[in-house]
Amino acid sequence: MRHTNAGIRPMLCILAALPACGDCGGTNQPPEDFTPLQLGMDLPFTYAAMDRDLEVTNTSGGKLRVHIGPFGTHGPAFTGHPEGDLKANWQGFWVQGRSEMTELAEDSDHDGICEPGERCGVPAADVDARTPVFIVPCEKFIVTRASTEGSAAAHGYYQVSPYMWGVEGKCGKYVWTFGHLQDLGADLKTALTLAGVDVEHPAGDHTELVADPSKGIPLAKGASLGIPQTLSDTGMTSLKDGVPYLWSTGLFFSQIEFSSRNDASGRGESFWLS
Repeated sequence: MRHTNAGIRPMLCILAALPACGDCGGTNQPPEDFTPLQLGMDLPFTYAAMDRDLEVTNTSGGKLRVHIGPFGTHGPAFTGHPEGDLKANWQGFWVQGRSEMTELAEDSDHDGICEPGERCGVPAADVDARTPVFIVPCEKFIVTRASTEGSAAAHGYYQVSPYMWGVEGKCGKYVWTFGHLQDLGADLKTALTLAGVDVEHPAGDHTELVADPSKGIPLAKGASLGIPQTLSDTGMTSLKDGVPYLWSTGLFFSQIEFSSRNDASGRGESFWLS
């Protein structure tokens, strides 16, 4: 069965790390004035829910298959709960197997077949076109933090920007955090620029761009917040026939990491598809 977040009822339920989702009610009901569904919250990108993964569709160059589940991008479930980490550590794979990658000249036997241990890649233009965009997941969203978080090159990320970025904001009593971003979203950049911020030339690592977090930067539902990073061996590109390829000796992926916590109770929240 195929679901999308363009329907009448949002497909996202946000709960504490307890089993079962149901209708986001009963004993798992968060003790707030408004529930997640009343706030109109949904996953922070446009998607269709497939049988085993998500198709993220708010890209300019086609769909990206995003693998979800109890185990995170970096390893086993961090919390110890069978449901997994409270932070969504999802993986958007550019290819579903090495046979879909192109063998590159370096570190290969030049047989045209991408084999384990060889340097293989995907055209950088394809990665750029299919990189998803995080969007504001609810009405009346206030951005309270937009900051650089270290060097992209030093951590093996695809270097669209010299920096890694982080964004945080509030929707009602829920605080959303977006980490491992390769850049800020266009709409957030515009809003920061209108507030007098030079978003293209931050002072350096760990630079905060939101001058007054108590007021923040308001953004409408659906506005672009940030762009997830792509993790590869070095974050560098390699040329084949004059075309830049993002390469890896394994599979590489878009690192889709976000979390939400109840600011009233201090609890983290889990993300479920109903």
